[in-house]
Amino acid sequence: MLSAHADTTEKNLIVNGDFEQMENGVAAGWTVLKGASGSIASFPAEPGKGNIGRVDNTQNTQSAYLSQWVKLEPHQNYRLSLQAAMSSGKLTFAAGSTGLNKRMFGELTEELPMAPLFWDESWLASIPFEPGQWREASMEFNSGDVTKVLITLGGFFSKGSYLFDDVKLVKIP
Repeated sequence: MLSAHADTTEKNLIVNGDFEQMENGVAAGWTVLKGASGSIASFPAEPGKGNIGRVDNTQNTQSAYLSQWVKLEPHQNYRLSLQAAMSSGKLTFAAGSTGLNKRMFGELTEELPMAPLFWDESWLASIPFEPGQWREASMEFNSGDVTKVLITLGGFFSKGSYLFDDVKLVKIP
């Protein structure tokens, strides 16, 4: 028998978005894209959160990224959301593929004065972070003709520690 209240929660298309299922030291469903030396990705346990995705970049060079390919339906709207924290630098999360490149940056509040110069650009949006504080971050996009997208989480050419948890990608009306 069907309930009078239908479940309106969309299915999370991200596999293991909470990083709790581990296989050989890597969160199941995730791949570590290694960057320049000095970049380390790991999945440590954090008090009160369980396992998290973590990228540590010790140099101002390209960092490692946590990534996952996800199938999409063409011409649909999606929301990528997550919990994130950072120590310094520039955090990034993105949905990319041939024909689709949506990226969000997180910057520390003291670094934001330059960000408004780019807020109207379609390729860049920035959100403020306090060092070490977890916050919700999200972005929406339309898939266009794209049927497969690479979700990436990491730092953007900056020293720092970048933390991620509760990653979700859902289709929205």
